Amino acid sequence: MNDPRLHGEDRLGSVLAGALRAAREAGAAEAEASYEGGALGVTRFAGSYFIQAGEVVEGRARVRVAIDGRLGAATTGMIDAEGLAEAAQRAVDIAAHRPGRAGHTFAGFARRSEQPPLAAGRYLEGTAQVSPAERARRLARVFRRAVADDLLCAGSFATGPTELAVATTAGASAYAACTEALLELVAQNGGGEASGYAVFYGPDVDALDDAGLADEACGTAARARQVVEIEPGPMDVVLAPAAVAEALEWMAHTSFSARALLDGASLLAGREGQPLCAPEVTVRDDAGFAHPQALPLPFDSEGTVRRAVTFIDRGRGGEVMRDLGTAAKLGEPGGPPVRSTGHAPSLADEMADGPVAANLVMLPGETPAAQLVGRVERGLYVTRFHYVNGYLDPRRAVMTGMTRDGTFVIEDGRLGAAVRNLRFTESFLEALGRVGGVGRELACVPSRASSIGSVLCPTLLVRGFHFTGGSSR
Repeated sequence: MNDPRLHGEDRLGSVLAGALRAAREAGAAEAEASYEGGALGVTRFAGSYFIQAGEVVEGRARVRVAIDGRLGAATTGMIDAEGLAEAAQRAVDIAAHRPGRAGHTFAGFARRSEQPPLAAGRYLEGTAQVSPAERARRLARVFRRAVADDLLCAGSFATGPTELAVATTAGASAYAACTEALLELVAQNGGGEASGYAVFYGPDVDALDDAGLADEACGTAARARQVVEIEPGPMDVVLAPAAVAEALEWMAHTSFSARALLDGASLLAGREGQPLCAPEVTVRDDAGFAHPQALPLPFDSEGTVRRAVTFIDRGRGGEVMRDLGTAAKLGEPGGPPVRSTGHAPSLADEMADGPVAANLVMLPGETPAAQLVGRVERGLYVTRFHYVNGYLDPRRAVMTGMTRDGTFVIEDGRLGAAVRNLRFTESFLEALGRVGGVGRELACVPSRASSIGSVLCPTLLVRGFHFTGGSSR
């Protein structure tokens, strides 16, 4: 790896080790230092014009310390010996002034792992070194394709490398570099009434078929010009991967984390091994899942090696993902220790409360996605959702939201005219119990819940999906 925009394993290791020394010299009994950063080249566009192009080079480090079981943490963007030493001192000052909590036992920072990583970060030099001119050339081809259907394009194209590193006084030491390429594309007519969406996300920009992506978005938008009226109600629905991913991430946030289990809100609470939905459904977080577009993250921001966690196993309740803090709270006095599964949130996810999925996977079925539409006598095809609220009833995974960028009638197994966007209110858990087919192809969708991460999921056929209202466009 020779990209000068990256710090490199040796330099980051030295800087983080220096932060640990500084923390101990300031009075910390134990310490952890972690880093996330990189150089992301971004080109944004609207109306088929480039509106912004640049490179975001940033990194952040966090130092956490323990003094008599009291924790303190400080972050900094100064990634050098002086900056991290200052952060270490601030973390010590915070810990020293925090009151102790009765009954709270600090479980310690991550120790050297005997478990090999499920996967290494995928770093591809070609993706790390994409120039603004190359992004512009690719997008120019997309814009020309849109002209053929009298459409305009909006979205963003981002490429670049990311580094992750963690060290602790307990012996954990981890480093990974990966690359990511993300092209999100919305094609729409001049008034915005008809639109289509397509997305590519993965570590290898050479795997991006920009012509195919443009065809997908433009074909959807062109079809969406013909609109028919439809009454909302329960309907069979084929959900494209972007729609499935949105619902799965809400389930992960509200139910698949140990925080939700501790709060009693998780749909998995008290249901391990019990039937929850159709046996065709398996959902897990798995950094080792083999897929060409997978972007595996081998360890979390605490330095714990990630392990695969199955939330729903062939329709039955599984386990939750954990970080160090929630694992300690789940342990029973006198019982065996509960271990972290390596799902502490990214340093950039400052609002996260507890574990976060980073490599979410819904296992594929055996039916080609194109054949799922053929199983529907009358229903709808949904490209994706937005404005989703998954807090209504997490125990049932009830969520509400709107369709977006291409919702079409299905009649006699064929895709028909578009309908105006519809509101849905549905228990996605119960919807997964009415699965009429699972697509065999997986698509990779960028995570909306985390600053880095992905969702691999298939197309789904769901019977009797509940639509409750419409919109004017």
